Amino acid sequence: MPLASDWELKPTLSWQHNLRRANRPGQPLSAGYDGTIHLEFDRYVAQLEAIHGPLGPLDGGTLGAEYSNKIQYSRGTTVLAPGGEVSNLALFAFERFAERGPIREPYLTLGMRHAAAKDAAPGEPFAQFDQLPFGTASTEAYTLADLDLGFAFRAFGNRLARVDLTVRNLFDTEYRDFLDTYKGYALSPGRDIRVSLSVPFGG
Repeated sequence: MPLASDWELKPTLSWQHNLRRANRPGQPLSAGYDGTIHLEFDRYVAQLEAIHGPLGPLDGGTLGAEYSNKIQYSRGTTVLAPGGEVSNLALFAFERFAERGPIREPYLTLGMRHAAAKDAAPGEPFAQFDQLPFGTASTEAYTLADLDLGFAFRAFGNRLARVDLTVRNLFDTEYRDFLDTYKGYALSPGRDIRVSLSVPFGG
């Protein structure tokens, strides 16, 4: 969808349905479903991307926003994960920089994710944690930032090696995901930093 010179809008809508059923140990599904595990969710995602060409020091990139809604049910007699509904809003930017000197294919991605507060209704799985001195069933709102950056350089002749840095939960925010099975007694993952070096061989 052209927007203006060197700009293009790309809207996307998607729906995912997932169903997992399992019987108690020793009871094959061929004998019929016995209601032990029934975990089901629907996930709806609306995304809008604005893709642009060269802009100042940038060689091109994408700005975007994504809204997702996930509704999860746990109807079996054995509860593997809590049920509930979670909505998230994410903003992201992926930018490519002009190549300078020995640096090739440099890029930077910054993402922001926001989740609203959620209250666990009485009787929901794990709701008892709201009455205990530790853990929780209900969760507070939180916002997370993620960072990716990297570049390539000539290592062997014309072949390129790559250096990539990935940081999840950039500011080490304490939070609990509403649909996290362990939210009753543990926080969700903190800052995670990964650095990789890819070097070509042969060829």
